[in-house]
Amino acid sequence: MVGRESRTGADQRPSVRDVTSPAEPVGNNLGPLIERRRTALLQHPGFKARTRWEAVERVIDVHGRNGRALVSILDRPRQDVHYMLTLSDRKRPNAELAEFDAQVDQHLHNYVASTKTLVDHTRHLARGYKGTSFSDNYERRLAELTAAPVVTMFNGLRNYVLHAAFPWTVHQLQIGQDGSDFRLLISTDPIIEAWRWGASGKQALIDAGGSLDLLPYVEQHGDLLRDFYGWLAKQHDRMHAHEYADLEHVKRRFAMEFEALMRGTTDE
Repeated sequence: MVGRESRTGADQRPSVRDVTSPAEPVGNNLGPLIERRRTALLQHPGFKARTRWEAVERVIDVHGRNGRALVSILDRPRQDVHYMLTLSDRKRPNAELAEFDAQVDQHLHNYVASTKTLVDHTRHLARGYKGTSFSDNYERRLAELTAAPVVTMFNGLRNYVLHAAFPWTVHQLQIGQDGSDFRLLISTDPIIEAWRWGASGKQALIDAGGSLDLLPYVEQHGDLLRDFYGWLAKQHDRMHAHEYADLEHVKRRFAMEFEALMRGTTDE
């Protein structure tokens, strides 16, 4: 599967959406008190940490959506025999096949572009932790991730799509005793010759043997990113566990204070 569910372990963490704009004052003293408490929450270290991570979660969600959309388009012919045969019809023009190709281009672009956005947003987060174990562990795991051939290949494919052209594709229909299959293949020789590839990414393209079945590569790439960001979320939670716990304590205390004020049982 591509991407991961947003807000891993979110039931244990406060959300920036838990603190909203001040409510309308019930009395002359209540409005200023709510504003002071709200300001205190916004300045709390746990709230600031949660805000930083939720910014990353938003782009994780965007990337996951793009990946799932691309996988869904590529996989549809395999799941729908009638659609597969429609795409394979040799009539000219084949409007359904043209639309299929256009959607692949659209969502491939979105997927590879959001991969870069995801990397940049995460680096922005990590810079705030420079000199900490969180930053050190992030850099170590990132180096392991980017060394994977499929990741290097997608990095090169991203640059090619964003700065040069869309890759040439071929449709392959296979019908046999065990069933039928429809694949969208990327022609690798033209893009190898037309672009500067990293060594491992280029080797992944060479190993594909002239054509690359896009769907399993997208799934593999998405799984690696999902695992990495799932790990990163746990690291961030562990680092801020005490701040998150204290923030929840402060929020409960403020809620109790507010309820007491509403009942008129406090002197403030």
